[in-house]
Amino acid sequence: MRFLLATAAHNENVQQIVQALQEAGALAAYHTGGVDHYRSAWARRLREGLALLAPAADRNLRRRRMAGIPESRIHPHRRWEAARTLAGRLGLPPRCEDWLWERGEHHLDRFAARALNDEGCEAFLGVEHGCLRALIAARRLGKPGVVAFLSPHHSARRRSIEAEYARWPELLTPEVRRFSELARGRDARRDDEARVADLVYANSRVTARSLIEAGIPEQKIIVVPLGGPAAIPDASLPSALPEPLRFVFAGSISAGKGAHHLLEAWRRLDVGKSGAELHLYGRWLLPRPWRASALYGVVHQGVVPRQELAAAFRHALVLVLPTLSDGWGSVVSEALANGLPVITTANAGAADLIEDGRNGFMVPPADPEALAERLAWCLHHPSDLLAMRRHAAATAGRWTWVEFREAFRRRLADHLGEPSLAPSGAATALTPEAGRQDRP
Repeated sequence: MRFLLATAAHNENVQQIVQALQEAGALAAYHTGGVDHYRSAWARRLREGLALLAPAADRNLRRRRMAGIPESRIHPHRRWEAARTLAGRLGLPPRCEDWLWERGEHHLDRFAARALNDEGCEAFLGVEHGCLRALIAARRLGKPGVVAFLSPHHSARRRSIEAEYARWPELLTPEVRRFSELARGRDARRDDEARVADLVYANSRVTARSLIEAGIPEQKIIVVPLGGPAAIPDASLPSALPEPLRFVFAGSISAGKGAHHLLEAWRRLDVGKSGAELHLYGRWLLPRPWRASALYGVVHQGVVPRQELAAAFRHALVLVLPTLSDGWGSVVSEALANGLPVITTANAGAADLIEDGRNGFMVPPADPEALAERLAWCLHHPSDLLAMRRHAAATAGRWTWVEFREAFRRRLADHLGEPSLAPSGAATALTPEAGRQDRP
């Protein structure tokens, strides 16, 4: 069975799904946005020139290159993404970027729906919000259709965030209100996709539970937790504490990630004597007043390349991700792979990787007081966190992207009745802890 996979998203999660299908000989075509692949000779020559003239742009583009996938299988659709990128560089309002993003999603969906008529495409796989027309076309043609949900169902997300708006009214800015209104139509589209699809892939038990609670039949859901990079060797683990003690947050600095609770918890700490620092990596999305009220020791690093973030993990005390709603939380996997303990909440799918007190800690979501207490403990027990680094790296080593791809193919094979998709490897566990997470 050969899949047509189409999605504007080209993050690590999607790239690994593409690679999983390619390894099974099951990838007919991958249609996506601006990946670092070029089908014509003149485009490849321009890309080589860019690498010589603009090394920084070259490094950013290389993040969008997919190893091991034949160029003939990859079909970039760059127009709408290029327009959206230009809008951001020109400083146009976020609503303009958002409009261009949605147009790009619909364009790719329409294209995939037509491309499914090709007899070489025997099944379809897309990502939530961007594949309704293609799923309808697949059903009409009698071809299996799969939709990947990489975030919790909108009803669960809305419950968590609406409580925050009642508690922190300043978070509900006019811009946030407008995007919340737009989200209702988009979320209805996601519901239609889950209804039309033959199979729904969920990237964590958190995501799967939210889908089941929303009424999506459990029997049409498969769960395979996302993987992560291979762990660094023990010899590369830090042997001394960072100076000063450095806490790290990575992700969009938003209410959904619980960043406002982290800033409130930090405000409650007395860090003056310790000289501890809180480094925030990611795009600032909280209202401006939160940024204006600078706190002692808080440093906003902005968006940085993955290599720089990995270096930050190796020179930090702990990663703090007090998220309110996260289908997975890839920074948790990446931190563990760099031997960094993690503080997070049960609302992150990746929380299933955390063994409390061994490779990190769990705190209740939306509880700045409990978070402040845990941060204070870290300030007073930094050597304990240093000792946890070996356990953190060991956790990452048990569930990498290799194990994810094998498990993903197996679950797909089981539910579609297609033995050719089954992995050839000898791995038997579907999850980091021998099947613990293969059920919602």
